Amino acid sequence: MEQQRELQELERDLRTVFVYQLHPKASLKEMHSLFKQAGKVTDIRVITDRYTGRSKGFGYIEFAKKESILPALALNGQLLNGHPVLVKPSESEKNAAAQLAKTQSAMMNPTADTSASRCFIGNLHVNVREEDLRDVFSPFGLIESVEVHVDQSDLSGAGFAFIQ
Repeated sequence: MEQQRELQELERDLRTVFVYQLHPKASLKEMHSLFKQAGKVTDIRVITDRYTGRSKGFGYIEFAKKESILPALALNGQLLNGHPVLVKPSESEKNAAAQLAKTQSAMMNPTADTSASRCFIGNLHVNVREEDLRDVFSPFGLIESVEVHVDQSDLSGAGFAFIQ
C-alpha cells in the first residue's frame, strides 16, 4: 500500500513543473490560462506564507500528461501580470533518487529510523551555498541532503532551499 502511494506521488512529480518569480497577485485563473497552452492542467499549488496567507512567489503546476512538461518549460519568461514567470522542472528526479536510496537503506537496515523531515528554508541570500547550510544545520542532526534552488537566468541562488 505504501509503495503504491509512493509510486503515485513519483508519477505525479514527473507531470509537474516548478514556477517562480510569480507576481504576488497572480490568480489561479490567470496561471491556468497561461499553462493550459502546454496541456491539460490538473492542479496548481501556489506556496503561501503560513501566517499571512500571501503568495511566496512560487508554486507547482501539475499536468494530466508527462508530455506537457516540455511545452510548459517553453513558457519560461512569458508574462503573467506584467512579470516574466520562470519555469523549470520540479526536480522530481532528485526526489526519486532520494526516495530510492531511502527505500534501499530501509531494506538493508530495517531497524534504522527513516523518519527524516524535509524542511523548507526561505529568505536566503542569493550567495548562500549548500556548504553554508550544512554548517548551520548540522548541529541539529544528520543531514541527508541539501537542495539550494538556483535562478536559471543568472545561476544565482533563488532564495530558498530544502534540507532533509
